[in-house]
Amino acid sequence: MNVSRTTYFSPDAFLLLSGAMGNERSYFVNSIATGECELWSINHGESYAITRIDLEANKTTLVICCYGGESYTKNLLAFGNYVIDLCKARKWSIRIHTNKAKISDFMQKHFDFDQPEYVLTRGFKDGRKIEQ
Repeated sequence: MNVSRTTYFSPDAFLLLSGAMGNERSYFVNSIATGECELWSINHGESYAITRIDLEANKTTLVICCYGGESYTKNLLAFGNYVIDLCKARKWSIRIHTNKAKISDFMQKHFDFDQPEYVLTRGFKDGRKIEQ
């Protein structure tokens, strides 16, 4: 299994990640271009992930911002193993952002992640709730 960092946001990467990026597409494209985020190719482009590093006073956290592509059982498992080994070696923590229960369940089952919080959002425009 191949996991590699890339700076080229290919049409395939954009397509496979578009659902996970949601309304933040331009943010992620720009953040990869500036180096704030990193783009990962998994199994030669079958899947892609976007990560960033959060630095706090005494803690470094690798944040998996987006994942998209084929085969959770093969590609997400390979990427999970890769980042866990990387973070163990560097003594970093890992946080995952996802709105997909399937990814959350998979990472909890295979890598013993905890779900410490639920995030709820609500937007307003001109005093009225924005329908999603």
